[in-house]
Amino acid sequence: MQRLKGFGIKLIGIGIITFSVFGIFYDANIGNLLLMTVIIASLSYIGDLFILPRINKFFAVIADFALYMVLFFILGNIVIDGTVSLILSTFLASLLAAAGDAVFHIYMQDYVFDRRYVNPLPGKYQIEFAKEADIKSQNEKDEKNR
Repeated sequence: MQRLKGFGIKLIGIGIITFSVFGIFYDANIGNLLLMTVIIASLSYIGDLFILPRINKFFAVIADFALYMVLFFILGNIVIDGTVSLILSTFLASLLAAAGDAVFHIYMQDYVFDRRYVNPLPGKYQIEFAKEADIKSQNEKDEKNR
């Protein structure tokens, strides 16, 4: 149930961004924008389900930004008629979607994923403990040796 709720949140967020950027600036068809929203939200949610538990949230946002750039550009060229440059609008939509995904990834890790499978850091780190040097006794030894 939580996965379905997560997909609904992702679908609404991507829908708001898609309809705002491509619907207002390019006057695209509502059916095409809805299809574009469903495709982008589905592919990015599947990526979040498989990639996010294995890597850091920061790297997941960067991967999502790249995915959004490609998907918005390809699907935008299909939806928008004419020879309009979509680079700026694709960048804006991808940037807004990646910023929303930064918050969405926190929701996914808190409510959708099981805690034991979430890896907060890429790789394994170990804390190293060392014996601290006693500076006072070292200075006393140096003074005696003079």
